[in-house]
Amino acid sequence: MMTDPELLAHLDKVAAEYVGDVSHLSGAIGAVMLGRLYGWRVIRITTTSKVYSRHQRILSLDFKKVLPKETELSKKSIGYSLAKQLDKFWDVVNSKFKMEPKKKMFFE
Repeated sequence: MMTDPELLAHLDKVAAEYVGDVSHLSGAIGAVMLGRLYGWRVIRITTTSKVYSRHQRILSLDFKKVLPKETELSKKSIGYSLAKQLDKFWDVVNSKFKMEPKKKMFFE
């Protein structure tokens, strides 16, 4: 995992060299900064595969290698908490888990 100073130095370098749609750079930086707080699994479950990959490509980072898997704040994500409670993280990420429409969950 990268230290905060290493991560910030890397992001500064990426931003200085970036050519392209700045909204994509903004999203990528926002994702990695939230990932520091919530963990890469929350970022993975709250973004599409395409956007998650684009963020990593823009930043030249593998989120699994530079961010914690989960943190104390991870439980604040309802989607992640549900996937974890059901032990179905990758099924939820890959849209393979289907819920019954009327099924009550822990947050209702």
